[in-house]
Amino acid sequence: MRAGGWRFADGAVRFLLPCVRAQVGELLAPFAGSINVQNESRQSGGIEKEGRMTTEEFKKSPKADAFGVALQALWFDAHGDWEKAHQLAQAAASHEGDWVHAYLHRKEGDEGNASYWYSRAGKTKPKVSLDEEWEQIAKALLAQSER
Repeated sequence: MRAGGWRFADGAVRFLLPCVRAQVGELLAPFAGSINVQNESRQSGGIEKEGRMTTEEFKKSPKADAFGVALQALWFDAHGDWEKAHQLAQAAASHEGDWVHAYLHRKEGDEGNASYWYSRAGKTKPKVSLDEEWEQIAKALLAQSER
């Protein structure tokens, strides 16, 4: 079933995604000064935090579409949908997406493919458990998304 149509769709997403990101950035630019999520505090489990989402909060998020593509891939993986996670990681067309893609192939047991994607992401294959790696990636991407 993964015939030419899928390859075209993957290529179209890789081509269009930077264009869409640029358009969204231009649309939001006038509001950049008035939006400041970093400094807002919220109460969570009795501990006051500076606007940072924890990996537990991320996992419990009701929907993935509020996040970037690489984080969406991790969200779907955490919710048991490896195929959707893999599809999104491939479509991300970024080092972050490549990192998630590498993790997913490591989880699948395809070490050769995982090594290739770690290399593309500029990362070395970790010596930690899959759960620990998922946490590391999620923390890094969540911190990056909050800048």
